[in-house]
Amino acid sequence: KRSWFSCRNNKMKFFDKILIGIYHAKYHRKLKKAELAKDNKNIHDFKKYVYQAEDAWKQIVIIKKKYQNE
Repeated sequence: KRSWFSCRNNKMKFFDKILIGIYHAKYHRKLKKAELAKDNKNIHDFKKYVYQAEDAWKQIVIIKKKYQNE
């Protein structure tokens, strides 16, 4: 009996799918904080949150590249 996370068509591991979801949520949270810092004209916090959002997106790309050639 197959479950939704062990299909043959989708070879990405279940744990990596969870990590992508976590990093995706982190990306959006940090981007929202960056926009608030921009509205408050706080350049230090803006840069901090933008770089953190970028780091979260890089993690997503790294995980997806692991499965790109499969």
